[in-house]
Amino acid sequence: MSEHLVIRLQPGIEDAASWLVVTSQGRRLGEPGRGTLADAAALAGGRRVSILLPGTDILLCDTRLPVRNPAKLLRALPFTLEEQLAEEIDRLHFAASRPDREGHLRAAVITRQQMTDTLARLQRAGLQADALYADSEAVPRNPGSLTLLLDGSRVYLAPAEGLPRVLDGPDLHAALELSGELLPGRHLLVYGDAEQAAALQAACAALRDAGFEVDLHLHEDGGLSRMALGVVAAPPINLLQGPFARRRSHAALWGPWRVAASLLLAFAAVSIIGKAVEYQRLASELRTLDTAIDESFRRSFGDIPIADYQIQARQQLARLRGGGGGEELLLGLDALSQGLQRTEGSTRILALSYRRGTLDLRLRSPDVATLDRLQRELVEAGAGRAEIQAANPVDGGVEGRLQLRMGGGA
Repeated sequence: MSEHLVIRLQPGIEDAASWLVVTSQGRRLGEPGRGTLADAAALAGGRRVSILLPGTDILLCDTRLPVRNPAKLLRALPFTLEEQLAEEIDRLHFAASRPDREGHLRAAVITRQQMTDTLARLQRAGLQADALYADSEAVPRNPGSLTLLLDGSRVYLAPAEGLPRVLDGPDLHAALELSGELLPGRHLLVYGDAEQAAALQAACAALRDAGFEVDLHLHEDGGLSRMALGVVAAPPINLLQGPFARRRSHAALWGPWRVAASLLLAFAAVSIIGKAVEYQRLASELRTLDTAIDESFRRSFGDIPIADYQIQARQQLARLRGGGGGEELLLGLDALSQGLQRTEGSTRILALSYRRGTLDLRLRSPDVATLDRLQRELVEAGAGRAEIQAANPVDGGVEGRLQLRMGGGA
């Protein structure tokens, strides 16, 4: 469940603010606070920070733009609203809601200078806002009713449909008249300060006499809890758009993934090192096997140049056997090579000789079981009939003699 820190800036007072922490469901966490922006900043850790600006400083208006792209919409918006504005559009900042299917949207207009000054105040206090809203838009709406929130000298009006308004100075009756809402028979939800209970009750009684249905609710936090509920229930237009949009740094984007990426890199490094070590071990075993085969070849066929063991073996066997094939020896050597690999390098060839289809080997193994496994590997590979003829204990293992009789062996 996410938490929101809603901070309301006090108009006309440089560093004063009130705040409230609420959940994403609008439940209050603690009591409203008052103090400086720096005091509020101490509560910001891990929470979404929403800033409420005085609605009297922000113009809200409805318009229509047949543009879907947000960047293009913000560029076109000033020219669409130019005739409704008394100030030069170059000095104003524009923000917009998401347009509906027909292009209808709500726009908020504030001076660029006020945006710059507000962000500077927040920065000095150590606050980084996720959103800036007009407090007039934060008053929750109620279907079928006109909501009025009294806060000091200000009256906030939030109709079920249409633009919210904020008026400074009038009483309830005058506020309804000035806003064009003086329509007897309407249902009014009035929220006001408990300290003004007597005056509010009298004003509501007068409205009932004028034909309105009135429900009065008193609060003690200046309406902040109602506005905080409106912020999380139906977020207003966020003024942090266009040139004032919040820019997330690469470090902030990278932060949540830093540990996972480090672990992934460490795993990859360990895996690569492990593969390199395994490659070196296998290469060493291959060199050992090549040396043993080379010695066996020279012992069997004499000291001749060796370009390729298989070619030389076929040629020499053909000569020895009158042109017959030497496939038995090749199959036997291949089966021997695979069998030695399956002993994981623990068995070495000490001597090897070949005569008339019989391969005699002198081997060094760590134990008799390993020697016996090699014998079974040769038989199962179809190399011929393999027999262990001797197995003598020596320092560090067993020295054995193994005979492999191949297809042509006696």
